[in-house]
Amino acid sequence: MRLVNILFAAGSLFFLACGEENSPVDSAGKNSTVADGTCSKDAVNITIDRNQSIIVAHISNEKNDCSVNGDVFSFVGETRTWDLVYDYKFVGDTLILAARGDGYQEIVMVGGKKGTLSGRWKVLSGYRYIDGSIVKEEESSSNDFFNISENCLFIEDNSLESMDYMESYMIAWIYDHLFSQYKFDHLSNAYGSELFTHASEHVASDKELYGITVLEKTRTSETISAFGQTVSISFSNIEYDSRYFIYSSYKAVVEANGKSCVYDYLYASEVPEKFCKAEYKDFIEIKEGKAVRVNNDNTGDFGICLSKLLQ
Repeated sequence: MRLVNILFAAGSLFFLACGEENSPVDSAGKNSTVADGTCSKDAVNITIDRNQSIIVAHISNEKNDCSVNGDVFSFVGETRTWDLVYDYKFVGDTLILAARGDGYQEIVMVGGKKGTLSGRWKVLSGYRYIDGSIVKEEESSSNDFFNISENCLFIEDNSLESMDYMESYMIAWIYDHLFSQYKFDHLSNAYGSELFTHASEHVASDKELYGITVLEKTRTSETISAFGQTVSISFSNIEYDSRYFIYSSYKAVVEANGKSCVYDYLYASEVPEKFCKAEYKDFIEIKEGKAVRVNNDNTGDFGICLSKLLQ
């Protein structure tokens, strides 16, 4: 489960746009507070009640309202605010943060100062606090941090920036569409945002199945060979924003024999101002004169192109 879903059911506090040239978030360069005690746009204002051991997050965001009349798109933003209450406790030098309400999991963190909230805390993703004990429930390679000050909470969610996309479902999906014609096998069944989730065992299985040799590799690109064919794969425009609604976009380019296949994915569960425009009308779902979501996914055409790329 992504950190965003643990913290806020409706959204979190971060925006990530990553590529191979990006480095993980620098907490020193993204300070959550300024001199007057207010929070930056990337952080949330909080109130700490140490007597009751609670943190109250004062959340504010804009509700998106995009109206459509033919080719005329009109946007109106409405500010909405609410509070989210977290109980916290220290277990030795570990900080446990638990949001009140259904659908939340407690967050287990280390690295700060025992008994002191302020500091930079590393999230132990995959760990739970159950019946007074800290329990490891699943493996995770996340690299997320909570920066807590007296007035602000800022989250560094570096999951996109640290992920090896060459170990994702997308890569297994590409392998299967490229090479299943040689082995008469097709294993992957994932679409859209699911393609950019971790699947190292599946990728390893496909490499063995198809006899794939990796010639060059980075986190977002690789050159491989199999069945006498050389193929280059690269990812770009990888973005994920779920502060208050889901927004994600990805692009993949697969090249071989002087030909290429391009995969584009764009999804927004609401229609913000930047998409409330006629130029996006082919990708926007409209109900009763309202633009309700953006969805551009050429997965089907991309798969067909891949299956013919090596012919």
